[in-house]
Amino acid sequence: MNHDQSKHGLLNAEGPDEGDLPNVFANADGSVNAEVSSETSLTGEGGLRDGDGSALVIHANEDDHNTQPIGGAGARVACAVIK
Repeated sequence: MNHDQSKHGLLNAEGPDEGDLPNVFANADGSVNAEVSSETSLTGEGGLRDGDGSALVIHANEDDHNTQPIGGAGARVACAVIK
């Protein structure tokens, strides 16, 4: 990931970093059906499957896509390891 080269946020003039994704909104029962994409590669140096690992993290609040470091998105409520 390029956190040291770009700032967080799809709306940030100095961003986005490679891990930034658009907001997804959960239904009242907590379920989500969404399709998102990123320019991030799966393999190679800095890819999602490099030596330090990666995860998809879901936050409690909407990301404003500008505030550092996580867009004011609040607490982490779910996480999935990318293998």
